[in-house]
Amino acid sequence: RIQLMENAYDRYHLLEPQNFPRTSRTGYLFDPREQLAVYRDADARGEEVACIFHSHVDGGAHFSGEDRAMAAPDGVPMAPGVSYLVVSVRQRRASAARLYRFLEGDFQGTDVPLPPRS
Repeated sequence: RIQLMENAYDRYHLLEPQNFPRTSRTGYLFDPREQLAVYRDADARGEEVACIFHSHVDGGAHFSGEDRAMAAPDGVPMAPGVSYLVVSVRQRRASAARLYRFLEGDFQGTDVPLPPRS
């Protein structure tokens, strides 16, 4: 199942612009309480969080330096075993996707095929 979450980046940007210099258009941040609730709910259901996904609007489907830093501060994954799907969105449509997994000390990406446009 998919659990949608709010991008709380703008809220943090307003409170601490020096620590959160971008906006939700170019950055994402889950509210820590909401993220904890998702993990607790999954745990209560006997589920595991398998994948976290987000989009890069008018950007590539790459796992950015900031993505890496948030997913694995100090090189240690915050959510071991969780994959990250990054979708490039151009002109309001998915144009590319890559799935990243933490392997051998770094995030390795593989292309994810998208359905043909209709």
